[in-house]
Amino acid sequence: MDDNTRNILIKSITREVVDEMDRRNHALDGGVFLSSASTYGSAGVAPTDTYAGFIVLSTPTISSLTLLDTTKWKIAGNETIATFDEFFAQGIYYPIPFSTLTLTGGALILVKKR
Repeated sequence: MDDNTRNILIKSITREVVDEMDRRNHALDGGVFLSSASTYGSAGVAPTDTYAGFIVLSTPTISSLTLLDTTKWKIAGNETIATFDEFFAQGIYYPIPFSTLTLTGGALILVKKR
């Protein structure tokens, strides 16, 4: 039997997990629409906050990103987020927790996290 044909039965799940999934999936903690022209301070710079991830509205050019937990998310020392931003597809949610982000092109919806 391969992994694609196995069924998993979840007998219980904590209310905390359900609430957290619901909050993130429905952006119940709010969000920020950000384009390279947005001025929440400086052009293209997101307000510093705790974000669960982002939804791509148009292919972004991300010049900087500050990860919330560098023990879980890593980018090699010789690379930056700009190395990978061209691969972020429009319409997809990327659950990458961060606190700051700067765009020089494209548009995102930043999903806030409690």
